[in-house]
Amino acid sequence: MAGEKYNIQLEAVEIFNRLIQVPQLAEGLSDLLQNFNSHNHDIRNDKRYQPLGDYQPLGNYAASVHEHQASDIQETTDKKVMTAEERNILSTLGTTYAKADLSNAMTVNLGRNGYAKFNNGLLIQWGFKENSITGGTIVYFPMSFYDSNYALTPFPYGSSGDTNILAAFIYNANTSYCYIGRRNISNGNPVNSMFSVGWIAVGRWK
Repeated sequence: MAGEKYNIQLEAVEIFNRLIQVPQLAEGLSDLLQNFNSHNHDIRNDKRYQPLGDYQPLGNYAASVHEHQASDIQETTDKKVMTAEERNILSTLGTTYAKADLSNAMTVNLGRNGYAKFNNGLLIQWGFKENSITGGTIVYFPMSFYDSNYALTPFPYGSSGDTNILAAFIYNANTSYCYIGRRNISNGNPVNSMFSVGWIAVGRWK
């Protein structure tokens, strides 16, 4: 009888220990049910879960690193597919190729005395000199040439009769200026004259 009484006491203690765990089990079960209800339904706006929708079966996803052929991609007006060679060409348009207005290939001064300075070293200049003194006159260039091996052509501005010829010529050429001589040839006799001249010069700046 003593052994039987001892077993009853042990069973009573075990039952008691299980009973005191009931609230903890009930709380755990409640949390499990709440999580189950919210999964893929997002009824509580819980950002831990995905919204309800159609998902690909396991194994049907693309690898994190993969390639597509150009033919696999549909082009639209704002999404164009280009090759690596085309991308390289596009990236060098501002440095390798000249723009339509040549703004990246030259510097221009469009004044009456102006110039067109090309990136490759070509320099074209022009100007106008009002008549001031009789005979030779000095013309200063808007920009200096690299050397004096440039070509310059003067143009006389003035009136001449049937027997008069206005002639302009250059001498004493320098990198930043030159002299222009002026003659009025009347009946074959050249004399110093005073008339305005226009000019254009072509050379190099580097």
